[in-house]
Amino acid sequence: MSSSYILTMALGYGLTYTSISVAFVRVSGAHFNPAISIAAIVGKRIPFGLGIFYVFAQMTGAACGSAMFDGLSGEKDLGKLGVARVATDFDTGRIFGIELVATTFIVYVWHSVMNPRRSIPHVSFRSETGPLYVGLAYFVCILLTFRWDGSGLNPVRAFGPSLVANEWKHWWVYWLGPLMGGLAGVLLFELMSFLAPARSDTAKVGPGFH
Repeated sequence: MSSSYILTMALGYGLTYTSISVAFVRVSGAHFNPAISIAAIVGKRIPFGLGIFYVFAQMTGAACGSAMFDGLSGEKDLGKLGVARVATDFDTGRIFGIELVATTFIVYVWHSVMNPRRSIPHVSFRSETGPLYVGLAYFVCILLTFRWDGSGLNPVRAFGPSLVANEWKHWWVYWLGPLMGGLAGVLLFELMSFLAPARSDTAKVGPGFH
């Protein structure tokens, strides 16, 4: 797997998460990842019921999107290209650790760029640069992890293609790793927030992102 291919994939993921975060922040607070949604529930950024609804919507969207792609690919069965697979050179325990650490970083960044005072009906970015930082976090993590597991970091990213292709090998790595990483990310953020000196400008929100 060439470095240019990995860089292209990382850029694609990063730019995608940036653009959809801008497009949907006013709709849902830019929730596309169960690891983030569950972490937001634990961190009391969103109500429990709303968070579970987000996860259900994410799973449904992943399944529908994968089915559409598989159907449009005809007889070439391109849908299986999206199935997340663990590289044979590494055991699942190491991949679990990679997924956990990388998702911890993403969830920490997500919480860092969100406005802590806005939780009903959903959180919002502090400023217009928020989606860019989220996209950069995904870019860095995909760049570092793609060669090992084909880019997980989001349980439904693995769920949709696996459901359509009916291929579930190592599925638990792509669920448990990110979900545990999400919990670690929000706990780390709360710890850093507790240790940080109080500032009067922490809740400022940029124009257009109220």
